[in-house]
Amino acid sequence: MSSKVLPLLLLLAAAAEAQWECTAYQCAGEDKCIPSRYVCDGWLDCQDGDDESQCTVSTATPVCDEDQYQCLEGLCINKVFVCDGYKDCSFTEDEHECSECSEGFHCLDDLCVADMFVCDNYENCQRGEDEALCDCGPTDFHCSDGDCIPIEFHCDGFVDCFGGSDEADCGVMVVPPAARPRRPRRPRRRRPHRQNKLLRKLDTFRRK
Repeated sequence: MSSKVLPLLLLLAAAAEAQWECTAYQCAGEDKCIPSRYVCDGWLDCQDGDDESQCTVSTATPVCDEDQYQCLEGLCINKVFVCDGYKDCSFTEDEHECSECSEGFHCLDDLCVADMFVCDNYENCQRGEDEALCDCGPTDFHCSDGDCIPIEFHCDGFVDCFGGSDEADCGVMVVPPAARPRRPRRPRRRRPHRQNKLLRKLDTFRRK
């Protein structure tokens, strides 16, 4: 390429950039320009998320009917889909602040969770109550944190409940390690997600 052509191209590119301006939505602090329909659509398109930070309930058309619920992004859904455990709005506000749930599990923080997400070893409720008392048999021992263990593990000299509630109020009998019976080899119930995470942390500290 000729040495005279390159400076001319650079000059034209600089001029074009100087004259260009965003005619839709300009992201704050960056040169990114996004279509107006991407603003308040429930997806972060700008790096700082400013395209979703100033969103309020839309009053633009379409206006929802009396038997419909209007999501923050303006979407209209049937009111029967509100507080049913399934998230239909982009910001999931249709399942928050529910005094009761037409379907699913009602959390203490007034969130509705679908039945399929209860006892799945993942805490959907803020306090994890959707994972408490899961798979408990009629003869199981209930730990103070809501977990369950087989009744024969109660007061057997081994701490199975988080916090040791299964070995509390068992008397003063101490079983020597050599005299402790070996546990039967059988599958153990999975502990709640929050308990597994904390136990792994404690085990890491003990190994240091």
